[in-house]
Order: sequence, then structure tokens, then C-alpha cells
Amino acid sequence: MRVDVRQTSLREADAALVAIGLFEGDSLPAEVAGAPGEGDAKGTFKTMTRLYPGGPERLLVVGLGERDELDAEKLRVLAAMVAGEAAKLEAGSLAWALPAAEDEAAAAEAIVTGTILGSYRFDRFKGRGDDEDDAPKPRLGSLTVLAPAELSGAVETARVYSEAANRARDLQETPANFAQPKDLAARAEEIAAASDAVTVEILDGDAIRAKGMGGIAAVTQGGPVDARLIVLRYAGGGDGPTLGFVGKGVTFDTGGIVLKPGAGMQEMKFDMSGAAAVLEAFAAIVELGLPVDLLAVVPSTENVPSGTAIKPGDVITQYNGKTVEVNNTDAEGRLILADALAYAIELGAERVVDLATLTGAVLIALGSTYAA
Repeated sequence: MRVDVRQTSLREADAALVAIGLFEGDSLPAEVAGAPGEGDAKGTFKTMTRLYPGGPERLLVVGLGERDELDAEKLRVLAAMVAGEAAKLEAGSLAWALPAAEDEAAAAEAIVTGTILGSYRFDRFKGRGDDEDDAPKPRLGSLTVLAPAELSGAVETARVYSEAANRARDLQETPANFAQPKDLAARAEEIAAASDAVTVEILDGDAIRAKGMGGIAAVTQGGPVDARLIVLRYAGGGDGPTLGFVGKGVTFDTGGIVLKPGAGMQEMKFDMSGAAAVLEAFAAIVELGLPVDLLAVVPSTENVPSGTAIKPGDVITQYNGKTVEVNNTDAEGRLILADALAYAIELGAERVVDLATLTGAVLIALGSTYAA
């Protein structure tokens, strides 16, 4: 999505939909006073009222609630709601007037983040028939924040990390026959090709076994899809420790010999969400040019049952030489991550962040907002 910052009036905003916030008890700005429907506009939180002032094609008044209760998260929610309204109207462009806020940079970031995340749609595999309902719907292609020019940096930062989040969602949503370990490796190579500060190393199954990475090799041996160990390095400089990202990349997890229940099995394509987060966080850091030396290690494989699959009771040897007895083949994530963590530390990572969908119980502990 194209995102920019402009200093212009509401009536001069060149957008199919213009959004303006209204606090509880406040009046609309003078430049839209008297617009048809003005009396219906309310400042109640989450209330949206469409006006037709004769300037912009459509003006949307968004209730911000009490002035002293508005924060960045609430504004992010409102921006996502406005993105949904833009989708209903098939608006290709949106302008947002920055509401009064103590921290204008945080408010601008919230608008950008909410808009980009709220406008996300995954329809790559939707069939295209002759019916008009099958035709692709117009997407929101641009966002203009009506705000001081000095907020351009905050807006651009928000655009980069929000677009990265949506790319991670694309990887997660892609079915396992289109998102295999080799496909994650191809994405890593794209990231590396975009910057001279990035290098990439891809180990295939033979190289993984030759290095003695028994955890990855054991999980992989049950199926025909070859594993990959992806290593990305970013030389961003700075004087801090080398940061390591490690992400679980099981592109489909049946549970192996300890087979998962069939109900909901299709969701096991999401077991590479840690890898998606690591790859796209890495890409965002590179795009922003952050001054950090960063190492990303992604072990990627499928976990499926067969006559060659690892069995409960088997003993394997991890990359660091420790032996492991496998009691549950559906606990495969820790096996591949153990090799990746040991390798990341060997390569020089001094501070490590590990991301994985290790267990559904994490939803009970942390809900859907926080990563484990």
C-alpha cells in the first residue's frame, strides 16, 4: 500500500474516502460544518457516520470516545474499522485526518498500522469464474495521513512493519502444497537479493544430516518433502550484541506416528508461523536499515507418518551432541528448534528470540494477542 503524509485541508484531500475523528462532546471542524448528515455525527467510540460535504467524494466521521481515554490501540482498532468501511465502498484511496493527540507520532503509526492490517485479504486461490461475484474486488491502494511533515518517519516505519506482518500472514495462509520448506527458502533468497547487507545460506536434507542435526533429520524422515535449514545474516552495524531470530518452520504437522485428530487438521499448515514471523521481521529490519547485526535461523520440514517416520521410544542425537528420547512424535518442534538454536549460537548469536507454535495451550496462557 502506498502511504504518505500531506498538509492539506479535508476538502482538498484527494481520496475516495476521507476519515475524520470526533471526540465525545466536540463539534465538527468548520470546513465541514453544515454538511448533509452533520446532525447524525456522534463522538461515541466506534460510531461511524458518513457525510457528503461536497468536497471529498465521501466523508466518514469516526467516533473517538472520551478525549482522555483515546490511546494508540483504540485508534488502531478504529483505523481497521475504517479500512473495512473503505472495502465496502470499494474505495481505492483513503485519507485520515490525524486526531489531536499528546503523542502524534504514536497516533499516526496507529492509523497506518490499523489501516494496513485491517485491509488484509487473502484471496490468492479464489476461483475466477464468469460470475461477477467471482471478479476480484478493488483493493485499498493508498493511504494519506493529513498531518505535519515531521511525522513522515513514523508513518514510513509503521508502513514497513505492517506490510511485513501482512506478508507473514500470506505465508501462514498459503496451503502446505504451495508453502513447502523449499518455498520458505526461496523467500529467504528474495530477502537477501534485495540488500547488499544480507547474505543467505540454505542447507538441504543431505547437508543437514551431514552436519549431525539429528532433530531436523528425524522429523523429516517420515515424508518425501526435503527439509531446509535457512540462515540469513544482516550486517547493520551498531554497537550492540548480535541478535538471533530462530523460527519454527513445520510447513505441515500431522503429528507423525502420534497422529493428530482429523478435525481441524487443515490448520496445521500454520505450524510454520514462527518461521513466517522471523523471515518477515528480518525483512522489515533490513528495509528500515536498523543498526543491528542480525542472524536468522529457520529449520523447516514437514512432520508426517510413514514406515520410515520416527517412532515413540526412538533415541536421536541433536546437533550439540545431546541425546533425546522421543516419547511423542507430535512434539517435533522442540527437536528441530534445538538444532537451530545450537547452530545459531555457534554462528555467533548472543541474544536469541525463539518463535514457534509449539502448543495450542499457548492460547490459554496468552490469548491471541501475544506470541510465545
